[in-house]
Amino acid sequence: MSNPSISNNVFQTTLTNMPTQGAVVIELSTNLVSWLQVEYDQAFGTNVTFTFAMTNYPSAFFRSKVVQ
Repeated sequence: MSNPSISNNVFQTTLTNMPTQGAVVIELSTNLVSWLQVEYDQAFGTNVTFTFAMTNYPSAFFRSKVVQ
């Protein structure tokens, strides 16, 4: 992830170095124990911009992972 920012309660970041096969999942957590999948994108080897409205989450952690 690069260039993360929050503006007007919207979190935005760019996923870089994407794989060319499989998919990428983005998950959200408020406690670093329980994770909720909030995005699923097929991997095409190009950068992907991710945006997420933070209206229900005043603070949160995000992670991304490659799945097959």
